[in-house]
Amino acid sequence: MSAGALTNVHRMFIQVMMSRRVLSDREIRKVYSKLQPEGEYINNVSEVLFVAISGDANLTTFVSLVNKKLEPLSMSIVKGKEEDTGHTYYALVNVSPDAAAKLANDFSPAELEYFHKVVEMLVNSDSGTAGSMSFMNISIERKLSKTEVQNLLKRLTKEKWLTSIEESGYYAPGIRFILELQPFLRETFGDSDVYKCPVCSTLVIRGEVCARCSARIHLYCAEKLFSDRP
Repeated sequence: MSAGALTNVHRMFIQVMMSRRVLSDREIRKVYSKLQPEGEYINNVSEVLFVAISGDANLTTFVSLVNKKLEPLSMSIVKGKEEDTGHTYYALVNVSPDAAAKLANDFSPAELEYFHKVVEMLVNSDSGTAGSMSFMNISIERKLSKTEVQNLLKRLTKEKWLTSIEESGYYAPGIRFILELQPFLRETFGDSDVYKCPVCSTLVIRGEVCARCSARIHLYCAEKLFSDRP
């Protein structure tokens, strides 16, 4: 078998990613480890998430091969960090130029319009967060009822577009927001409103704001930066 050939392991891994869309670093290692070295799948998809692997290089090589096979589909498994905790996640994202437009396949016109308003509110917020009451007061051309808005916010949270900040009633960008919407954010808002963390050079919406230069820094980057100083 050639080094670049897909095995049953790769195919099942892709199926899991298509089903889940987002996996934590711990979950993706469990998925990887639950597959037999010979390329045969053990048990079923729901049971794939319960054992851990070793070897970052092996996982990186594995994901790289999968991504090469996903290129013709304009899909890619990308790695990034959740803004609050710095925990690592992997997401299967659409990397085509019109990726944001393809959200229309997942949301009704009214839901998509509302979601765009939510994105705008979070990007323009000084804190990168917004309260549930602010979301409830969003006005769109295609009306949604209060119940429909509540259900949509629950769905956006469940699908990791948003993250709920404990019991505060506030929301922040979720990991899919960070990993999947970057091209859309830069095209829509421009670099002046979409910040790049000066520590890790990746997108930051919610973070510490430097009093001197107004740069926005990830919370976890700021913690590491200042903890390393004497």
